[in-house]
Amino acid sequence: TAAYGELVRRFQTDATERRRADGLAAFAAFEGWHHGARRTELKNAQIVDRDGLHARARSTSYLPQSGPESEALHRDVDALFDAHAKGGRVTMALCTIVVAGDVGADGA
Repeated sequence: TAAYGELVRRFQTDATERRRADGLAAFAAFEGWHHGARRTELKNAQIVDRDGLHARARSTSYLPQSGPESEALHRDVDALFDAHAKGGRVTMALCTIVVAGDVGADGA
């Protein structure tokens, strides 16, 4: 999973990953939370075969979809799969982060 994240950062066509991290920091720093914000991390896994890993990369809007960069991306996806596959599958450890809080003096 870490290696896939590195691959995404190397090939990304915009700053989506940076904006995601900045958004989490902005939520944490927001001074309007009544009793602060609550952060929950939900861990899960996605098990995919080679085609599924390629499909995941193709479904990511901020990765190259055509041309030489896309071809290079998918060569690296193949190399990543070959390095980490067990039984023809890889497991991607995922984490969904939810930040919630109440705003206003009365918490409403």
